[in-house]
Amino acid sequence: MAKARRAAGFVVYRNFENSVQFLLMQASNQNHHWTPPKGHVDAGEDDLTTAFRETLEESGISKDQLFVHRELKDELHYKGLSVNSVADRIAEHFAGISQEYDPISAPDQLPSFLPAQPPPVLHDYQAWGADKVVVYWPAKLLNPQTTVTISHEHQDFKWLEVEDACRTAGFPDLQKTIRKFHEFISNMKSEGK
Repeated sequence: MAKARRAAGFVVYRNFENSVQFLLMQASNQNHHWTPPKGHVDAGEDDLTTAFRETLEESGISKDQLFVHRELKDELHYKGLSVNSVADRIAEHFAGISQEYDPISAPDQLPSFLPAQPPPVLHDYQAWGADKVVVYWPAKLLNPQTTVTISHEHQDFKWLEVEDACRTAGFPDLQKTIRKFHEFISNMKSEGK
């Protein structure tokens, strides 16, 4: 069995105008999903080194601009999908759906059997061809006014409060990680840390 590919990054947050905001970046490729800065672990790197490198490359935020809560991390695990298993899962998604649709007589009308969202297997967080593990740590941006400079890998970024960040991220496991880190940050604030 092939070893899982690894990626690492930081769930960067800032305290801004009496709220905690999380940095999400929109990918330039595929389905333009939103995630914290992260990337694949290069040969000879450990996860933390990768997280610092990728955060700098993708957001322009350097190591000395962050306080990383090394005592807390979260690992997200994804199963690899082959082209055949993707095709099977798509077929399952549409199984049993049938309706007459005539694009000639109603060219502007979308067929009602089309789902509002693509099948979940099409999300980028499914690892194509190999299992994947993504490791995140929460990292506080020391100066909340720090400029974010996106790389060619991204087309936009947003600072969002927890619920907006979860809605924007979309992936249930990433939402869980953001909420877990938000609870950790809130508990620190209530303890005066």
